[in-house]
Amino acid sequence: MTNQAIVNLDCLARADFDALYRDALTAAWVRHFEPWLDLPDDLPGQARGRLTAARLLADGYWMAAATDVLATVTFGDPLTATTGLGIALVIGGVLLIELGAAH
Repeated sequence: MTNQAIVNLDCLARADFDALYRDALTAAWVRHFEPWLDLPDDLPGQARGRLTAARLLADGYWMAAATDVLATVTFGDPLTATTGLGIALVIGGVLLIELGAAH
């Protein structure tokens, strides 16, 4: 293991990891995702609504496909423990993102 890797692992174990990296990681997220998620302020309301609806539909379809709910609804496949875990992880991830954004 390199010295840099050891230093990085040491930083992860530190209690002040969040304080050390929050600004840099937030800036990286914003830089990478803002072009995909940001809607212009001067966008007409009707267009903003259509884009938001399309985004929500795409997110819903992705979640249904990722958790295998689509097969359950479409083909009557049973919900398994793995599917339930997948749904719980997606819901937990969304909650963490939403609660973190409110923080």
